Amino acid sequence: RNGWEFALKEVNSSGGVTVDGRKKRIELFVEDSQSRPEVGLAAAQKLLTRDNVDIVIGDMVHSDVTLATMELAASYPKFFYTGEAISIEIAKKISNDKQKFANVWKHNFSSDSYASTVHDTLMQLVADGKLSPRTKTAAVVFEDTGFSKPIIEALTPLMEKSGWKISVREAVPIGHSDFYPQISKLRSNNPDYIVSIFTALNSGGAFVKQLKEQGVKVAHIGVNYPTLANFAQAAGSAAEGLMFTPMLWDPTNNPKHADFGKKLQASTGVEPDNNTVDAYCHAMILTGAISRAGSVQAAQLSAAMGKTDFRCLTARWVFDPDTHAPRIGGGFFEVPSGQFQGGKLFAIWPKSAATAGYKAP
Repeated sequence: RNGWEFALKEVNSSGGVTVDGRKKRIELFVEDSQSRPEVGLAAAQKLLTRDNVDIVIGDMVHSDVTLATMELAASYPKFFYTGEAISIEIAKKISNDKQKFANVWKHNFSSDSYASTVHDTLMQLVADGKLSPRTKTAAVVFEDTGFSKPIIEALTPLMEKSGWKISVREAVPIGHSDFYPQISKLRSNNPDYIVSIFTALNSGGAFVKQLKEQGVKVAHIGVNYPTLANFAQAAGSAAEGLMFTPMLWDPTNNPKHADFGKKLQASTGVEPDNNTVDAYCHAMILTGAISRAGSVQAAQLSAAMGKTDFRCLTARWVFDPDTHAPRIGGGFFEVPSGQFQGGKLFAIWPKSAATAGYKAP
């Protein structure tokens, strides 16, 4: 929300966007889905009918909410733009029914991209001799939400194809913070690689701290939560050596990121992180499309979105005409991994984006 408000303040202060030949300011309406599809669906219906919004954005995190709300596109001639929801099923639905979902566009990369980064980072560590697997087994500890499940579904076949087995799968409720039972299973299983997936900061902080308390020293990659602004403070020294993805925000090594972070923090009082900056880029892509279309009519806005080629702070957005999702790799959207080293964040994969080498825990 902070990223969206900062971006729209920037756009509105410069005169807004031109719609139907007139300069107009953009107004933001926010509803809470509570991470539940039925609540998100009701909220979207309220925005469309009572608030009469021109554009519906969301869900900002959970794919199952997005999969529910995008069904409204068949009944409302409005433009739908997803948030950070990552399930590849969103892109598949768009591809499989282009008429029904002609005006639905997916802002973020899909779950298969997260899974590829988790897998490919591991393969690089093995190829470089940084990790010598004993059993080729991995453990996954994850938040039982629509964010985590699609990543695991995409990761499993990748690992199996490379001769690895996911030997432990431990699901916990959102906000869970007592991981001693799960860590006990990890210790008895003794995997070569740990993957943890949370959207809740307290869960991620608790998990890495309890791993350290229990003396677990295994190559470990966290998805999403290590990129949250207050994670390093919550985890303390336990964050040292933790790998993570996506490494999109790098104020340590990227002067443009550092300058932008200072401006955002001065304006909002909030320390920027991956999510805040992605929200800013999210808003700028949309307002750019509105400006090019000169309209908020769904068909015209969809045509403009399809012609997007926009490099924001974190990536380059060009949308696939079949899936309406960002193109990945090959000069388009990259999903790198990083590592906490000496209290700072460094990119470690792919090598073309690396700012440091991997350091074993």
